[in-house]
Amino acid sequence: MLHLVQYTDGDQDQNIVARQINSEAEAGSNLVASIPEGPYYQSGSYASSDYHEGPGKNGGSSFSSGADASDDTIVSIPDGPSVNLGSFAHSSYEQTEPEPEPEPTPTPTPTPQEPQPSSPSTQVPVQPILPPSPTPFVPTPPLTSAPAPEPPAPSPPAPAPETPAPAPPSPAPPAPVEEPEQPVEECPAPEPEPQPEPKPQPVVVPEPAYTCKCAA
Repeated sequence: MLHLVQYTDGDQDQNIVARQINSEAEAGSNLVASIPEGPYYQSGSYASSDYHEGPGKNGGSSFSSGADASDDTIVSIPDGPSVNLGSFAHSSYEQTEPEPEPEPTPTPTPTPQEPQPSSPSTQVPVQPILPPSPTPFVPTPPLTSAPAPEPPAPSPPAPAPETPAPAPPSPAPPAPVEEPEQPVEECPAPEPEPQPEPKPQPVVVPEPAYTCKCAA
């Protein structure tokens, strides 16, 4: 038996927001054999498995699975011995995966904007304030009088005195003549004094040993 359930939200795109899967299976057998007033035999077995998958409690997903198995055997003899054999096994598994963290959205780096050239401002030239034009001077006519005497004529310039020619330079005195130096004679070295001759040493001659020869 397999169940598949999907949950969707009410939006127009019908996106799947959760998923759940449930699966179960069962199997069994039973065998009975008997003889009236005779031996009795019974055997039975059972097995089941299940699987569940769905969203976790704190987001993410989880799934679990389990399996069971059992066996039972009975053998008996009237007014005699009987045997009962049974076995059982169980296994389960569960796993939970947390919800993956969303990847950080990269922050866009602002692109530096180039400064735009500003249009030159239109300046109105200022007209300078001119001073008022001066009133023209009207000279007063002079009184009637005798004409002024003419200035005397300038006298001619006096001739410049003659500059005497410079005297020739006196000759330089002759340089003194250096006399050659006379060689200096060295004093003779003193002669060594005569050394006395060594005196001959007397030769000592050893005397012969005296030997006494006696008659035997």
